[in-house]
Amino acid sequence: MSDNACKDAVLEVLGYLELTEMRNRAVIALLKDKGVFNEEELEASLRQASNAIDVENTAIRARLDALFPEPSENAA
Repeated sequence: MSDNACKDAVLEVLGYLELTEMRNRAVIALLKDKGVFNEEELEASLRQASNAIDVENTAIRARLDALFPEPSENAA
């Protein structure tokens, strides 16, 4: 690991995100080509998934805020 551990961690996460995005695009293209769904069905499913992810991300942020509270201004 280099001197910049934060940068290394972000680059590692980015690699996983890129792999996930590539796989998602391949699966969507395959399913569309096979006629498993149409564009309207995909859009509806994406909206539903987006709403679920918003809820999950809100919960994750709340947990992170509890684990890593902002330092108070009076602490200095």
